[in-house]
Amino acid sequence: MPQLKKWIENENYKKTFLVKKRDGVSILKIDNICYFQAQGDFVLAIDFNDRKHILNESLTQIEHLLNPSNFFRINRSEIISRISILKYNQYIKNRLALTLTDLKITLYTSNSRTPEFRNWIEN
Repeated sequence: MPQLKKWIENENYKKTFLVKKRDGVSILKIDNICYFQAQGDFVLAIDFNDRKHILNESLTQIEHLLNPSNFFRINRSEIISRISILKYNQYIKNRLALTLTDLKITLYTSNSRTPEFRNWIEN
């Protein structure tokens, strides 16, 4: 019965985002998103092919729509997917440098989020 409860809880999380494009509306699956990044007044969803998709929601709204076992807010402006993390290294002042799979980019945890990130990535 606990497995059924876990399955039902996971059903409440967002599975897709609708992205308005010039040629219509695209469906962006959560499984294809590497990370989210706030950029001024909008949020970008970056997929595993390094394509950027503009979303209408705020980063805080997006954070509440995502399954917390799969996504983590590493700092004020970025939420990362668990499956996108290849490795991480110690950076300066209790921060971590996260290397992402498939993308040639490094993201950094904030000082305050680092301990929580370490707990999250181990579970």
